[in-house]
Amino acid sequence: LDKSCIFLSASQTAGDMASTAGSFCLSLPEAIWVKTIKVRLVGRLKIKRNNDMITENRELITYKEEQELASSKIHASFHIPAGNYEFLFDIPIPGDPFETSVGPNHAYHTYQIEAIIERRVWKDIVVSQALSIYRLPDIELCPLSTESPLTTGGQSAQSIEYCISIPSPTIPFGSIFSVDMEFQAPCKDVNLSALTLEVVESHHIRLNATAAQAALNILSISASRTHSLFKETRSPVGESGSVSCTGTEWALSSRVALPRSVSLCSQSVRTKMIAIEHALEVRAEFRDRKGRLFDTIVASIPLSIYMTPRVIGPDGSICEKVLEYGTCPPPPYERHTSHVRLLDASEVTDGPGQGTMPIAGRRLDGQELHRFQLLELAAPCYELATGCDPPVYTL
Repeated sequence: LDKSCIFLSASQTAGDMASTAGSFCLSLPEAIWVKTIKVRLVGRLKIKRNNDMITENRELITYKEEQELASSKIHASFHIPAGNYEFLFDIPIPGDPFETSVGPNHAYHTYQIEAIIERRVWKDIVVSQALSIYRLPDIELCPLSTESPLTTGGQSAQSIEYCISIPSPTIPFGSIFSVDMEFQAPCKDVNLSALTLEVVESHHIRLNATAAQAALNILSISASRTHSLFKETRSPVGESGSVSCTGTEWALSSRVALPRSVSLCSQSVRTKMIAIEHALEVRAEFRDRKGRLFDTIVASIPLSIYMTPRVIGPDGSICEKVLEYGTCPPPPYERHTSHVRLLDASEVTDGPGQGTMPIAGRRLDGQELHRFQLLELAAPCYELATGCDPPVYTL
Protein backbone atom coordinates (compact mmCIF):
# COMPACT_ATOMS: atom_id res chain seq x y z
CA LEU A 1 0.00 0.00 0.00
CA ASP A 2 1.13 3.56 -0.68
CA LYS A 3 -0.29 4.45 2.75
CA SER A 4 -1.37 2.08 5.51
CA CYS A 5 -3.12 4.89 7.39
CA ILE A 6 -5.53 7.34 5.74
CA PHE A 7 -6.99 10.47 7.34
CA LEU A 8 -10.23 11.95 6.02
CA SER A 9 -11.81 15.32 6.63
CA ALA A 10 -14.68 15.32 9.11
CA SER A 11 -16.67 17.46 6.65
CA GLN A 12 -16.00 15.17 3.67
CA THR A 13 -19.13 14.20 1.75
CA ALA A 14 -19.96 11.22 -0.44
CA GLY A 15 -19.08 13.28 -3.53
CA ASP A 16 -15.51 13.81 -2.26
CA MET A 17 -14.61 10.13 -2.33
CA ALA A 18 -11.04 9.27 -1.38
CA SER A 19 -9.19 6.12 -2.41
CA THR A 20 -6.39 3.80 -1.38
CA ALA A 21 -3.73 2.89 -3.92
CA GLY A 22 -0.95 0.34 -4.06
CA SER A 23 0.46 -2.57 -6.01
CA PHE A 24 0.18 -6.35 -5.89
CA CYS A 25 3.43 -8.13 -6.75
CA LEU A 26 3.28 -11.74 -7.88
CA SER A 27 6.24 -14.06 -8.43
CA LEU A 28 5.51 -17.41 -10.11
CA PRO A 29 8.22 -20.10 -10.21
CA GLU A 30 6.07 -22.06 -12.67
CA ALA A 31 3.06 -21.43 -14.87
CA ILE A 32 -0.43 -21.66 -13.34
CA TRP A 33 -4.05 -21.53 -14.46
CA VAL A 34 -6.05 -18.67 -12.95
CA LYS A 35 -9.71 -17.74 -13.06
CA THR A 36 -9.22 -14.11 -11.95
CA ILE A 37 -6.88 -11.87 -9.98
CA LYS A 38 -8.49 -9.12 -7.93
CA VAL A 39 -8.13 -6.93 -4.85
CA ARG A 40 -10.84 -5.84 -2.47
CA LEU A 41 -11.27 -3.50 0.46
CA VAL A 42 -13.28 -5.07 3.29
CA GLY A 43 -14.49 -3.40 6.47
CA ARG A 44 -15.42 -5.75 9.33
CA LEU A 45 -17.20 -5.13 12.60
CA LYS A 46 -16.24 -7.72 15.23
CA ILE A 47 -17.67 -8.04 18.73
CA LYS A 48 -16.33 -10.77 20.99
CA ARG A 49 -18.52 -12.70 23.41
CA ASN A 50 -18.27 -11.55 27.01
CA ASN A 51 -20.08 -14.40 28.80
CA ASP A 52 -22.74 -11.92 29.89
CA MET A 53 -25.35 -10.58 27.48
CA ILE A 54 -23.20 -11.14 24.37
CA THR A 55 -23.08 -14.92 24.33
CA GLU A 56 -21.46 -15.43 20.92
CA ASN A 57 -18.99 -13.69 18.63
CA ARG A 58 -20.56 -11.26 16.18
CA GLU A 59 -19.10 -10.29 12.81
CA LEU A 60 -20.59 -7.96 10.21
CA ILE A 61 -19.27 -6.74 6.84
CA THR A 62 -19.64 -2.95 6.80
CA TYR A 63 -18.02 -2.24 3.43
CA LYS A 64 -16.76 -4.21 0.42
CA GLU A 65 -15.32 -2.88 -2.83
CA GLU A 66 -13.53 -5.02 -5.43
CA GLN A 67 -11.30 -4.26 -8.39
CA GLU A 68 -10.30 -6.85 -11.01
CA LEU A 69 -6.65 -6.85 -11.98
CA ALA A 70 -6.63 -9.71 -14.51
CA SER A 71 -9.35 -11.94 -15.95
CA SER A 72 -10.53 -13.64 -19.11
CA LYS A 73 -13.04 -11.88 -21.36
CA ILE A 74 -15.03 -15.11 -21.60
CA HIS A 75 -14.80 -15.69 -17.81
CA ALA A 76 -12.76 -18.84 -18.27
CA SER A 77 -9.46 -19.87 -16.71
CA PHE A 78 -6.38 -18.47 -18.40
CA HIS A 79 -2.72 -19.41 -18.39
CA ILE A 80 -0.07 -17.25 -16.66
CA PRO A 81 3.56 -18.14 -17.50
CA ALA A 82 6.27 -18.20 -14.84
CA GLY A 83 7.77 -14.81 -14.01
CA ASN A 84 7.39 -11.69 -11.91
CA TYR A 85 4.27 -9.52 -12.21
CA GLU A 86 3.10 -6.26 -10.68
CA PHE A 87 -0.53 -5.09 -10.70
CA LEU A 88 -1.48 -1.53 -9.72
CA PHE A 89 -4.81 -0.83 -8.03
CA ASP A 90 -6.82 2.12 -6.75
CA ILE A 91 -9.89 1.32 -4.64
CA PRO A 92 -12.39 4.02 -3.56
CA ILE A 93 -13.14 4.59 0.11
CA PRO A 94 -16.77 5.24 1.13
CA GLY A 95 -17.75 8.87 1.65
CA ASP A 96 -18.98 8.26 5.20
CA PRO A 97 -16.99 5.26 6.44
CA PHE A 98 -16.83 3.62 9.83
CA GLU A 99 -13.56 4.62 11.42
CA THR A 100 -10.97 2.07 12.41
CA SER A 101 -11.55 1.22 16.07
CA VAL A 102 -8.88 -0.82 17.82
CA GLY A 103 -7.71 -0.69 21.40
CA PRO A 104 -7.12 -2.66 24.59
CA ASN A 105 -8.61 -6.16 24.22
CA HIS A 106 -10.73 -5.24 21.21
CA ALA A 107 -10.70 -4.66 17.46
CA TYR A 108 -14.28 -3.48 16.97
CA HIS A 109 -13.85 -2.25 13.42
CA THR A 110 -10.98 -2.93 11.02
CA TYR A 111 -10.21 -2.67 7.31
CA GLN A 112 -8.24 -5.14 5.20
CA ILE A 113 -6.92 -4.91 1.65
CA GLU A 114 -7.09 -8.46 0.28
CA ALA A 115 -5.37 -9.66 -2.90
CA ILE A 116 -7.04 -12.81 -4.25
CA ILE A 117 -5.95 -15.25 -6.95
CA GLU A 118 -9.02 -17.33 -7.79
CA ARG A 119 -8.55 -20.80 -9.27
CA ARG A 120 -11.21 -23.27 -10.37
CA VAL A 121 -9.74 -26.50 -9.01
CA TRP A 122 -7.07 -25.46 -6.56
CA LYS A 123 -7.53 -23.45 -3.41
CA ASP A 124 -7.61 -19.67 -3.82
CA ILE A 125 -4.50 -17.72 -2.81
CA VAL A 126 -5.32 -14.80 -0.48
CA VAL A 127 -2.93 -12.28 1.07
CA SER A 128 -4.03 -9.26 3.08
CA GLN A 129 -2.73 -6.09 4.67
CA ALA A 130 -4.39 -3.92 7.32
CA LEU A 131 -5.60 -0.42 6.44
CA SER A 132 -6.54 2.21 9.03
CA ILE A 133 -9.07 4.96 8.25
CA TYR A 134 -9.61 7.91 10.61
CA ARG A 135 -11.47 11.20 10.51
CA LEU A 136 -9.74 14.45 11.45
CA PRO A 137 -11.60 17.19 13.32
CA ASP A 138 -11.73 20.65 11.76
CA ILE A 139 -9.22 22.00 14.28
CA GLU A 140 -6.54 19.78 12.68
CA LEU A 141 -7.39 20.81 9.11
CA CYS A 142 -7.43 24.58 9.70
CA PRO A 143 -4.19 25.74 11.36
CA LEU A 144 -5.53 29.30 11.68
CA SER A 145 -8.45 28.26 13.89
CA THR A 146 -8.32 27.64 17.62
CA GLU A 147 -10.54 25.91 20.12
CA SER A 148 -11.59 27.42 23.41
CA PRO A 149 -10.64 25.69 26.66
CA LEU A 150 -13.29 23.44 28.17
CA THR A 151 -14.17 24.55 31.70
CA THR A 152 -16.44 23.22 34.40
CA GLY A 153 -17.11 24.62 37.83
CA GLY A 154 -19.58 25.01 40.65
CA GLN A 155 -20.03 24.98 44.38
CA SER A 156 -19.95 21.99 46.70
CA ALA A 157 -22.35 21.18 49.53
CA GLN A 158 -19.96 22.89 51.98
CA SER A 159 -19.72 26.07 49.84
CA ILE A 160 -16.31 25.30 48.34
CA GLU A 161 -16.12 26.88 44.90
CA TYR A 162 -14.12 25.18 42.17
CA CYS A 163 -13.16 25.66 38.53
CA ILE A 164 -11.43 23.02 36.35
CA SER A 165 -10.20 23.63 32.80
CA ILE A 166 -8.54 21.64 30.00
CA PRO A 167 -7.14 23.24 26.82
CA SER A 168 -9.68 21.74 24.41
CA PRO A 169 -12.56 19.23 24.29
CA THR A 170 -10.66 17.34 21.55
CA ILE A 171 -7.28 15.90 22.57
CA PRO A 172 -4.80 14.21 20.16
CA PHE A 173 -4.03 10.54 20.78
CA GLY A 174 -0.94 9.92 22.90
CA SER A 175 -0.47 13.58 23.82
CA ILE A 176 0.23 15.36 27.10
CA PHE A 177 -2.26 18.05 28.08
CA SER A 178 -2.53 20.43 31.01
CA VAL A 179 -5.28 20.60 33.63
CA ASP A 180 -5.78 23.88 35.50
CA MET A 181 -7.73 23.80 38.77
CA GLU A 182 -8.84 26.45 41.25
CA PHE A 183 -10.53 25.92 44.62
CA GLN A 184 -11.80 28.47 47.11
CA ALA A 185 -12.84 27.48 50.65
CA PRO A 186 -15.15 29.60 52.85
CA CYS A 187 -12.65 29.70 55.75
CA LYS A 188 -8.99 29.10 56.63
CA ASP A 189 -9.77 26.07 58.79
CA VAL A 190 -10.04 23.90 55.64
CA ASN A 191 -7.09 22.37 53.81
CA LEU A 192 -6.84 20.62 50.44
CA SER A 193 -5.49 17.24 51.56
CA ALA A 194 -5.66 15.02 48.44
CA LEU A 195 -6.19 15.47 44.72
CA THR A 196 -6.73 12.68 42.19
CA LEU A 197 -6.80 12.97 38.39
CA GLU A 198 -8.00 10.03 36.32
CA VAL A 199 -8.81 9.56 32.62
CA VAL A 200 -11.49 6.89 32.21
CA GLU A 201 -12.38 5.08 28.98
CA SER A 202 -15.93 3.68 28.72
CA HIS A 203 -17.18 1.16 26.16
CA HIS A 204 -20.90 0.77 25.40
CA ILE A 205 -22.04 -1.95 22.98
CA ARG A 206 -25.60 -2.29 21.68
CA LEU A 207 -26.52 -5.12 19.28
CA ASN A 208 -29.67 -6.59 17.84
CA ALA A 209 -30.84 -9.72 19.62
CA THR A 210 -30.21 -13.15 18.14
CA ALA A 211 -33.11 -15.35 17.01
CA ALA A 212 -32.99 -17.30 20.28
CA GLN A 213 -33.09 -14.07 22.31
CA ALA A 214 -35.86 -12.61 20.15
CA ALA A 215 -37.96 -15.68 20.98
CA LEU A 216 -37.71 -14.57 24.61
CA ASN A 217 -38.99 -11.10 23.62
CA ILE A 218 -35.50 -9.53 23.85
CA LEU A 219 -35.14 -6.92 21.11
CA SER A 220 -31.56 -5.80 21.75
CA ILE A 221 -28.64 -6.57 24.02
CA SER A 222 -26.08 -4.22 25.50
CA ALA A 223 -22.82 -4.45 27.40
CA SER A 224 -20.54 -1.89 29.05
CA ARG A 225 -17.07 -1.81 30.55
CA THR A 226 -14.62 0.83 31.74
CA HIS A 227 -10.92 1.02 32.44
CA SER A 228 -8.43 3.67 33.51
CA LEU A 229 -5.95 5.24 31.08
CA PHE A 230 -4.18 7.55 33.53
CA LYS A 231 -4.33 8.07 37.29
CA GLU A 232 -2.34 10.41 39.52
CA THR A 233 -2.87 11.21 43.20
CA ARG A 234 -1.31 13.99 45.24
CA SER A 235 -1.49 13.55 48.98
CA PRO A 236 -0.76 15.83 50.67
CA VAL A 237 -1.11 18.70 48.21
CA GLY A 238 1.81 20.90 49.21
CA GLU A 239 2.71 24.27 47.75
CA SER A 240 5.14 23.95 44.84
CA GLY A 241 5.86 25.41 41.43
CA SER A 242 2.53 24.10 40.12
CA VAL A 243 0.54 24.77 43.31
CA SER A 244 -0.09 28.16 44.91
CA CYS A 245 -2.08 28.68 48.08
CA THR A 246 -3.30 31.82 49.89
CA GLY A 247 -4.94 30.12 52.87
CA THR A 248 -8.43 29.85 51.42
CA GLU A 249 -7.61 29.58 47.70
CA TRP A 250 -5.66 26.96 45.75
CA ALA A 251 -4.49 27.24 42.13
CA LEU A 252 -3.02 24.06 40.67
CA SER A 253 -1.74 22.95 37.29
CA SER A 254 -1.13 19.29 36.42
CA ARG A 255 -0.17 17.39 33.28
CA VAL A 256 -2.01 14.33 32.03
CA ALA A 257 -0.10 11.90 29.79
CA LEU A 258 -2.26 9.68 27.59
CA PRO A 259 -0.97 6.19 26.64
CA ARG A 260 0.91 6.11 23.33
CA SER A 261 -0.10 2.60 22.29
CA VAL A 262 -3.32 1.34 20.69
CA SER A 263 -3.06 -1.67 23.00
CA LEU A 264 -3.61 0.69 25.96
CA CYS A 265 -5.93 3.41 24.63
CA SER A 266 -8.73 3.70 22.05
CA GLN A 267 -9.87 6.72 20.15
CA SER A 268 -13.33 8.15 20.86
CA VAL A 269 -16.02 6.63 18.63
CA ARG A 270 -19.80 6.95 18.49
CA THR A 271 -21.95 4.82 16.17
CA LYS A 272 -25.33 3.09 16.53
CA MET A 273 -23.68 -0.07 17.84
CA ILE A 274 -20.45 1.13 19.48
CA ALA A 275 -19.69 4.11 21.68
CA ILE A 276 -16.24 4.70 23.18
CA GLU A 277 -16.20 7.72 25.46
CA HIS A 278 -13.50 9.38 27.54
CA ALA A 279 -13.69 11.63 30.57
CA LEU A 280 -11.29 13.35 32.94
CA GLU A 281 -12.39 12.78 36.53
CA VAL A 282 -11.10 15.06 39.29
CA ARG A 283 -11.53 14.20 42.96
CA ALA A 284 -10.49 16.71 45.63
CA GLU A 285 -10.65 16.01 49.38
CA PHE A 286 -10.70 18.75 51.99
CA ARG A 287 -10.04 18.25 55.70
CA ASP A 288 -10.24 20.51 58.72
CA ARG A 289 -7.38 21.23 61.12
CA LYS A 290 -8.20 18.11 63.15
CA GLY A 291 -7.82 15.90 60.08
CA ARG A 292 -11.50 15.13 59.73
CA LEU A 293 -13.01 14.94 56.24
CA PHE A 294 -14.74 18.26 55.57
CA ASP A 295 -15.87 17.90 51.94
CA THR A 296 -15.21 15.96 48.74
CA ILE A 297 -15.54 17.41 45.26
CA VAL A 298 -15.95 15.04 42.31
CA ALA A 299 -16.06 16.58 38.83
CA SER A 300 -16.04 14.97 35.40
CA ILE A 301 -15.07 16.63 32.11
CA PRO A 302 -15.93 14.72 28.90
CA LEU A 303 -13.25 14.81 26.22
CA SER A 304 -12.71 13.30 22.79
CA ILE A 305 -9.46 11.53 21.85
CA TYR A 306 -8.74 11.49 18.13
CA MET A 307 -6.02 10.08 15.89
CA THR A 308 -3.75 12.55 14.11
CA PRO A 309 -0.99 12.22 11.47
CA ARG A 310 1.25 14.11 13.90
CA VAL A 311 1.28 10.93 16.01
CA ILE A 312 0.60 8.12 13.51
CA GLY A 313 2.78 7.79 10.42
CA PRO A 314 1.64 6.77 6.91
CA ASP A 315 2.68 3.18 7.69
CA GLY A 316 0.40 3.12 10.76
CA SER A 317 3.20 3.14 13.33
CA ILE A 318 3.26 5.43 16.38
CA CYS A 319 5.77 8.25 16.00
CA GLU A 320 8.31 8.92 18.75
CA LYS A 321 7.39 12.61 18.98
CA VAL A 322 5.26 13.51 22.01
CA LEU A 323 2.65 16.26 21.61
CA GLU A 324 2.28 18.66 24.51
CA TYR A 325 -1.15 20.22 24.40
CA GLY A 326 -1.68 23.15 26.75
CA THR A 327 -3.15 26.59 27.08
CA CYS A 328 -0.86 29.28 25.67
CA PRO A 329 -1.44 32.82 27.02
CA PRO A 330 -1.09 35.72 24.54
CA PRO A 331 2.37 37.34 24.33
CA PRO A 332 3.10 40.73 25.94
CA TYR A 333 1.97 43.78 23.98
CA GLU A 334 5.46 44.68 22.76
CA ARG A 335 5.82 41.19 21.24
CA HIS A 336 2.55 41.23 19.27
CA THR A 337 2.89 40.54 15.53
CA SER A 338 0.55 40.84 12.58
CA HIS A 339 -1.85 37.97 12.01
CA VAL A 340 -0.75 35.79 9.09
CA ARG A 341 -3.88 36.67 7.11
CA LEU A 342 -2.85 40.36 7.20
CA LEU A 343 0.53 39.65 5.59
CA ASP A 344 1.09 39.75 1.85
CA ALA A 345 1.84 36.32 0.42
CA SER A 346 5.22 37.69 -0.77
CA GLU A 347 6.30 38.80 2.69
CA VAL A 348 7.00 37.23 6.04
CA THR A 349 7.68 38.80 9.41
CA ASP A 350 10.97 37.48 10.75
CA GLY A 351 10.36 38.65 14.30
CA PRO A 352 9.72 41.69 16.50
CA GLY A 353 11.58 44.69 15.17
CA GLN A 354 13.08 42.81 12.20
CA GLY A 355 10.66 44.00 9.53
CA THR A 356 9.67 41.85 6.58
CA MET A 357 11.64 39.79 4.12
CA PRO A 358 10.64 38.33 0.73
CA ILE A 359 9.95 34.62 0.79
CA ALA A 360 12.38 34.04 -2.06
CA GLY A 361 15.20 35.42 0.08
CA ARG A 362 15.11 32.75 2.76
CA ARG A 363 14.88 28.96 3.12
CA LEU A 364 11.58 27.65 4.38
CA ASP A 365 11.10 24.55 6.49
CA GLY A 366 8.08 22.28 6.05
CA GLN A 367 5.79 24.17 8.45
CA GLU A 368 6.64 27.57 6.94
CA LEU A 369 6.13 26.29 3.41
CA HIS A 370 2.69 24.94 4.39
CA ARG A 371 1.89 28.28 6.02
CA PHE A 372 2.70 30.31 2.90
CA GLN A 373 0.84 27.90 0.67
CA LEU A 374 -2.16 28.83 2.80
CA LEU A 375 -1.31 32.51 2.49
CA GLU A 376 -1.53 32.33 -1.29
CA LEU A 377 -5.26 31.78 -0.81
CA ALA A 378 -5.60 34.35 1.98
CA ALA A 379 -6.91 37.88 1.47
CA PRO A 380 -4.21 40.63 1.52
CA CYS A 381 -4.36 43.49 3.99
CA TYR A 382 -6.67 46.48 3.37
CA GLU A 383 -4.00 48.76 1.89
CA LEU A 384 -2.91 46.12 -0.65
CA ALA A 385 -6.48 45.36 -1.67
CA THR A 386 -7.66 48.97 -2.13
CA GLY A 387 -4.45 50.89 -2.74
CA CYS A 388 -5.28 53.42 -0.03
CA ASP A 389 -5.31 53.78 3.73
CA PRO A 390 -8.31 52.48 5.68
CA PRO A 391 -11.01 55.06 6.48
CA VAL A 392 -10.97 56.88 9.82
CA TYR A 393 -14.25 57.40 11.63
CA THR A 394 -14.75 60.18 14.20
CA LEU A 395 -17.19 59.50 17.01
